[in-house]
Amino acid sequence: YLFLQGLGELIALELLFVTGGESKPEPGEVTDATAQHLIRFDPQNPHTTKEKKLVIRNSTHIELPFYCQIIKPNLKPLIAEETADFMKLEYNQDTESAFSLNPEQGVLLPCADHEFILTYTPQELKNYHSVIQIILRHIPESPCLLEKGMLQNIPAYKAEDVIALEIEVKGSTEPLHLLLEPYAVIIPGENFIGVNVRKTFKMWNNSKSLIRYTWEKIIPCDIMEVEPRTGIIEMNKCCEFELTITGSKPGCISRNLPCKIEHCPEPVVLHVEAAFKGPLLCLDVPSLCLGLIKQGETVLRTFDIKNLCQLPARWRMQESQVCLAERSEKVSPFTIQPSAGEIPPLGGCRVSVQFTSLLCRRLQTVLELEVENGEGSHLPVFVEVQAPQACLISSHLVFTEIYTGVPAKATSKLFNQTLLPTKYLWGKLIGKQAAFCSAGVSPASGTLGPNEEKEFCIELSANIMGELKDLALSCSIEDMTEPLFLSISGEVKGLHVTYSVPCDSGGVSDERQVSQSPCDLLLDFGSEVAFKDIVKRQLILTNHTGISAPFKVEAEYFAAYSLSPEQGTCLSSSYLVKRRGPVTKHAARRAQSEFAAAVLSHGKGVAFHVQPSTGTLKAFQQLIIEITAYNNMWGEYRDHLVCEVGDLQPQLIPMQMTVKGCPIFLQMTGPQTEQRMIRFGTHVSGGCPAFRRVQLNNPTPFDIRLDWEIYNQEQDDNKLVDLLMFFGDPFPPQDTDENETASIGSNSESEIMLKLDQTAIPCGSIYPASQTPDEVSYSESKEKEIITEKPAIQKIISVLIRPHEGVRADNPYSVTPRQIVVPGGGSISVYISFTPPVLPEAAAEAQCDGFVLGFMSLDDEV
Repeated sequence: YLFLQGLGELIALELLFVTGGESKPEPGEVTDATAQHLIRFDPQNPHTTKEKKLVIRNSTHIELPFYCQIIKPNLKPLIAEETADFMKLEYNQDTESAFSLNPEQGVLLPCADHEFILTYTPQELKNYHSVIQIILRHIPESPCLLEKGMLQNIPAYKAEDVIALEIEVKGSTEPLHLLLEPYAVIIPGENFIGVNVRKTFKMWNNSKSLIRYTWEKIIPCDIMEVEPRTGIIEMNKCCEFELTITGSKPGCISRNLPCKIEHCPEPVVLHVEAAFKGPLLCLDVPSLCLGLIKQGETVLRTFDIKNLCQLPARWRMQESQVCLAERSEKVSPFTIQPSAGEIPPLGGCRVSVQFTSLLCRRLQTVLELEVENGEGSHLPVFVEVQAPQACLISSHLVFTEIYTGVPAKATSKLFNQTLLPTKYLWGKLIGKQAAFCSAGVSPASGTLGPNEEKEFCIELSANIMGELKDLALSCSIEDMTEPLFLSISGEVKGLHVTYSVPCDSGGVSDERQVSQSPCDLLLDFGSEVAFKDIVKRQLILTNHTGISAPFKVEAEYFAAYSLSPEQGTCLSSSYLVKRRGPVTKHAARRAQSEFAAAVLSHGKGVAFHVQPSTGTLKAFQQLIIEITAYNNMWGEYRDHLVCEVGDLQPQLIPMQMTVKGCPIFLQMTGPQTEQRMIRFGTHVSGGCPAFRRVQLNNPTPFDIRLDWEIYNQEQDDNKLVDLLMFFGDPFPPQDTDENETASIGSNSESEIMLKLDQTAIPCGSIYPASQTPDEVSYSESKEKEIITEKPAIQKIISVLIRPHEGVRADNPYSVTPRQIVVPGGGSISVYISFTPPVLPEAAAEAQCDGFVLGFMSLDDEV
């Protein structure tokens, strides 16, 4: 027997070292499905090379022949928890790969480390992704692989070749980063042509590799070049350049100078701007003034031309052809000596100009200085050939605001059209209307200087109204054959006053003032004016003219009683404020009450007090007239406010005011709004009547008739309204002999309310004094009014609906007399009686509540 012994090993290759270390996939990054290692290169510029050193160890004890192959990555991820299916992997050659491994083939010595160089050379701006496979040659087939038949299905490899190691490589590219500092070269100021102008700049290479550059040279008309023209700039380094510009013609140039960069599709562009100028000549005078000359005289002036640059300058001077064409002349009246020549650098030349006057005129022209390849200049020339002449700036003077009898001022101007001093003298008014007007001029005479424009003040006073048509003022000018005439026109206006009423009683600003036509004016003091309330309104008088005029304002009928100045001062409330020492409110109210009584002393019920009532309305003044309305009687009042201003027709402004309220008050309570209550106390059932005497005061100047009605307030009364029907007058006047029936009743504790309404009742109205129940105080009247102002057709039947507040009855309360007349400014008494009713046996006591209504009427028409 022959005994054989051997040792079998599995192939084992290890990647021990990578320059910069291996990379790990980032979260979500797609990688190759079978590669064991990932090597990533930093971003590089196209056409550059980056190398990494790899150390691979052969861990077996035998030599392993190998070769390298670069394929496209299989980006299909492995199925979790399953073995990779190599039958479905595709191994496609990556022909566009930027990666290479050196050596590409050879033999791996047993148990030895081997160095490889991985090179990354991108050619385009994109990301590169490949897989490098190290394949071992002549490897026996594995029995397990033969059983599965895996290697036979891979046509890219021989049956004895085995992939020992797969390395995934990635790399990206970025464009070249070049920076010009500055990115544009702008040459300040102007430079002379033919002179080299130099400017330095830098180019920074912020790329991942060095660059090779080549600057172009531009020579269309101007020379523009960069030194050094070609070269290399290392990574993160800069190179300093010098730009040379030579201008050939005057003007501004703007160019883009390109620089070609190797392996860069677009050139780097340097923007260049510069301005060039030619020879510069300067005149030592800004203009040439030949002054004032007479016709036929000759004048001569000289000036110098200087060359301010280091270039020789050719020049020529002549009168502008445009000016000659405007005057329709072909030959210039100016003689220039010399008219052309050449001035050396920084040199000068003296030129003389001679002018001969042939016409009487004002000449303004220009002498043109032309410079070859340079900027020319212009010399204005002024000469005056003329005789004395003056004129009015405006021969027509309009007085926009002129009022009869009021002097008006306006200005006019005289202009001396020559440079010769001229004397003037203003004359008198001429024309058909000169007899009705007078005028004065200041200053009336004097001298106008050369080309002087003088302003005069004309003061005109007109005593007529209407349009000024035939009126003029003469002015004589020395050495002029004809005088000047200033025609005067204007509209002479008379007094014009308008009236307006503010929106409210406060302020008279334009926003709050309402301008009204005379037919729409109305002073409305209100339709709900309480008895004895004081209401104020304002009237605005606006003088739209410059005429001052006296005015007088007063009411046509209800004028306030005329007080003497001493009485008006003592009774006015403002007088108390001016007194020394403290003034109580009671004293102020008393003074105001006395003043109101004084202005109402004519006995008309209403008085309109105007302040100020007379005075002077000044020119363009807006005067506020305050009208204060005082009253001591209810009713609806209408009147006119008569306004007289100057000679104007009186203006009648309607006024209206409705006063409501009850003037009658009880002597025991006084003129107050609290409800009146009369208590009769507690009485025995069926006892004797109890009487109360009530005195009624009438502060008005008119007699007021009162008709009394008595109402009882019953419990569980669910009635809401009362429907009342009257035939004829509800309360006709009665004779003094008519007997009133007294009602009697019984109650244990009784009280009665006497109510007089505070709401205003128009003249001729029949209106209950009050309808408020006993439990409610200070409430307004809810009763419907029955207005019986004398109609064209007499009313026969009247129907009234009013809230139900009680049951009309004649017991247990009664009033005697049932109809009374309270004299104006006087008082009268009535008697109210209470007759205790007989109580039923089951009742121990009863409370009697009731009220009395007094209906006021005026028997005499006011």
